[in-house]
Amino acid sequence: MNADKPRAIFNEKPESADPTKFSFYGSTLVVVASSKEEILERLNKDIYATSGVWDMDNIQIWPAKFAFRNP
Repeated sequence: MNADKPRAIFNEKPESADPTKFSFYGSTLVVVASSKEEILERLNKDIYATSGVWDMDNIQIWPAKFAFRNP
């Protein structure tokens, strides 16, 4: 499984760079894996899961394709 670093999702655009002012909603992660089970196995071992930051009972996994355009 290849994964990017987790990224924050906000309820609204932050007005400043001060993280204490962020309206944090959750996390997002782009993963390349062969199955949902492979993703869950890896994520369940992650420090965010083992320390209780991520709510693994309510995690959402969505298949996606991404396209990038070269100017």
